[in-house]
Amino acid sequence: MTIDEGMYKLVIIGGGPAGLGVFIRAARTGFLPRLLDPVLHGKQQDLACSERCGRKQKGVAILHDGDASTFGSGKLGQYVINSNTFAKSLLSSVLDEKPDLDPPESTKGTFLEKAREHESTQRLEQIGLAPVCLKEMGNFLNYLGECALNELTAHDDTSKALLHTRATKFEVLENGVIRVEAQSMRETVVLYTEHLALAMGGKQEAPPLENPVLASKLFTSETCLRDDGFALLREHLLQSAGRKVCIVGGSHSSFSVAWMLLNKFRTKVHPSSRAKSNPLPASAHEATLSAVQDQNEPESAAGPVSESPEASSPTKHTSGPLKELVIMPVVPVQSPPLPEKLDSVSKLTTKIQSSSDPFAVFKPKDITILHRTPIRCYYASKKDAETDGVDSSHADRSGCINTFTGLREDSKVLFKDIKSGKETRVRLFHVNQHGCQNLTTKAYESASVIVWCCGYKTRMIPAFDADGKPIKFYEEHGVVKLDLQAHLQVQQQHASSSAKTTIVPLTNILGLGLGFSLRSAVDEMGTETRADGVTVYHRRGATLALAALFGDEVFGTSRSFEEMVEKNDKKKRDTQAAKAEATALVDKVKSSGSSGRSSSKFLSCHTGATHQVSECVKSLRTTRLQW
Repeated sequence: MTIDEGMYKLVIIGGGPAGLGVFIRAARTGFLPRLLDPVLHGKQQDLACSERCGRKQKGVAILHDGDASTFGSGKLGQYVINSNTFAKSLLSSVLDEKPDLDPPESTKGTFLEKAREHESTQRLEQIGLAPVCLKEMGNFLNYLGECALNELTAHDDTSKALLHTRATKFEVLENGVIRVEAQSMRETVVLYTEHLALAMGGKQEAPPLENPVLASKLFTSETCLRDDGFALLREHLLQSAGRKVCIVGGSHSSFSVAWMLLNKFRTKVHPSSRAKSNPLPASAHEATLSAVQDQNEPESAAGPVSESPEASSPTKHTSGPLKELVIMPVVPVQSPPLPEKLDSVSKLTTKIQSSSDPFAVFKPKDITILHRTPIRCYYASKKDAETDGVDSSHADRSGCINTFTGLREDSKVLFKDIKSGKETRVRLFHVNQHGCQNLTTKAYESASVIVWCCGYKTRMIPAFDADGKPIKFYEEHGVVKLDLQAHLQVQQQHASSSAKTTIVPLTNILGLGLGFSLRSAVDEMGTETRADGVTVYHRRGATLALAALFGDEVFGTSRSFEEMVEKNDKKKRDTQAAKAEATALVDKVKSSGSSGRSSSKFLSCHTGATHQVSECVKSLRTTRLQW
């Protein structure tokens, strides 16, 4: 056993997109030196805990249960689906200079500064204003992860990354310090930290069907939306007596699986050598599957979607209980890796060749989607929603409808095609939670394959208090709940009554990324259950983690994340209004040119105004406000 006697300011468990986001956000806002070496670059308050405990002050340690090739992306790049965001938006959130934000953001002098030159970045720039596939996003995040590892290596006296290291438990000591125990390839490692960030992703569990016939044809969306898993699904259908598919759930993952079947079933995918040596389970109930952290959009404007725990799973089946799971989205589906010249996966057309294979084409009503709550679509404005006849009263403060719970891109198009009757191969059934049992039973029994698309739970490790007792975290349906500052919450029983409990946040333990219930900061209407997505993790999640370490100064002149977002949104709106006003004035000046002398008089009277317009337009060209 190796015991690190130092006191880390922060230990991060998980080297995927959420864990990497802390380093990206710290670099962009100028807090990275202070995070890596609090003694050299920090303030006296940063050293208080280590001085109190008599330990050497250290910076940050991150534990990653994998090698350097997956640091930064985790399992994101394994998925053959599209993100909901444009490639340009992802690049902007990570690499753009934004001096007008509060606090200002910059990559100058950081490990992000030269990222523009890398081939993965250039690939995203080629894709531009089109959805980026998760494989391309994974390549980009892997490169950023490599840069972050190099930065940690340069500060190895105070900070470090432990690869091939899996955290096994943590303990909150009596003095508030957290003791983390982990297992590397050779030994047990013990770290002490002031703050702990859990970023281990989620896990998907299929229901324990008692009927062995149903269990044998059960898959999860986690499996089906990966190359190897989709190949297994395809082979299973080809070997079955029919090609009926029952998809359980109404989230993005459900429509992604349906899109994949309709568009990629004819394209034979050979399981890779990795799959042959370590095959995926043919029936998803045989294993607890690892989750992926997915999409990305600014939280205040356009973000990934998710659903409530009750959103999509249908009624329970008579042959065995279906556990109620949290619905977690998977972004619209995606074709194989991009050819060099294509600018978007969505533009990749599969060449369909004639085939005598009776299962090569799905017929009308072959694919059934069972969902329990109404299916929502995302709309960027009230006008767009009203055009589709959708209630626009539940808009967030940025004017978007169903920001985190609505279908987008390919999934949205497919849903609208089904509803309009254009797509007849897929049918939708809105299953009542307290009825429709015969419908559900019939759908399960008649299907050749059942695909479970009903959610991710929080991946956790054992946690103990100072007395060695297990810590009971507050959770719903397997999802650990967070407060608005991303703190994990615990249930404490009242001494006077065993029936009463109080929910209390643990202010030095944070939850980041997929699997946690970080609520949307723009959810005034109370309809958005959770906010997920790579840029949400990089911005909001990482900002809240840094705020736990360094206080409100990470919000600039604001006192909270919400206030910071609101100020920047207002600045964006004011800038847009000024631009519109300037454009109108310029047009008025130009149009007056045809009136001869009156034009000269007008221009003379408005010389100052036109100069201001010119300066305004010039300034606006350099202004980029994206929140």
